[in-house]
Formats: sequence, C-alpha cells, structure tokens
Amino acid sequence: MAAQKKVKLSAVLEGMELTMNEFIDLCILLGCDYCDTIRGIGPVKAYDLIKKHKSIEEILKHIDQTKYPVSVTFTSLPHTYTPSFM
Repeated sequence: MAAQKKVKLSAVLEGMELTMNEFIDLCILLGCDYCDTIRGIGPVKAYDLIKKHKSIEEILKHIDQTKYPVSVTFTSLPHTYTPSFM
C-alpha cells in the first residue's frame, strides 16, 4: 500500500492561485458524481478556463458549445447547491 500524503487545501489554493469557489468549479469541470463533464475539456483546458472566466456559469457563456458540447445533466445542478464540506 502506498504511503498517504497530507495536502493542505490552503497550500493548493495558493499554489494554483484559485479561490475556494474557483477550485470547486474546477473540480466539477474535472468530473464528479452528480453531473457529466464537458466533452473535450480536460484538466489543462478546465484550469485555463477557470483562470480566465472565474466560474462555470461564465465559462458556459463564453465557450463554443459546438466544439465543447454541454450535456443537459451538466447544467441541471441547482444553483442553491452547497457541498456538505462547506
């Protein structure tokens, strides 16, 4: 079994130069249990888009959805959703 490594969230946020909300949106773009990903957007593109647009909502307003199709399940998450760890 591999050794566990502790990672401090504050160090990750500082190192990636992201706010907590931007980090959460990045994680959602990278894939999660409750929505699909956006086909064609991988880790590097997702990070670049978050740095430029700051949120999923703004990304959806600006990406070419013919190139990066967005599924209905991706956009159906209620805006009032708050992760349980917040």
